[in-house]
Amino acid sequence: MKSVTTAIAATLAIACMAQAHAASVYKGLFTDGQSRVLMTLQLEPSAKPGERAGQLRMAEPWMCQLQLRATDGYGQARRYVFAGVGAGRCDRLSQGHLSVEVDGDNAAVRVFDAKGAERYSADLIEIRS
Repeated sequence: MKSVTTAIAATLAIACMAQAHAASVYKGLFTDGQSRVLMTLQLEPSAKPGERAGQLRMAEPWMCQLQLRATDGYGQARRYVFAGVGAGRCDRLSQGHLSVEVDGDNAAVRVFDAKGAERYSADLIEIRS
């Protein structure tokens, strides 16, 4: 009986740890001047500066994604740099960054190009599974 109790406790502990480190997912629309595009932002809440911290995906007509690396935040915003090169329309954002301000289930996202110019912004909502 003691081994069953220990096994259940271990399973619950692992489940809680996995849930505590689960990625946060936010979705919303931004306008690129011609089209409304679905943006999906996945963030790893425990990522430290320099570590992989999630990804930014754009749906049609963009159909591309950028990997994120955590940096130090500034003010209430968290800052992430784009790691690697984005394909297709994401290419213009390569070597850029984004800032995210989370307020409850909402995330205000600002996307910057390599020169630091703000290109897009969106208000996203957290999607819970």
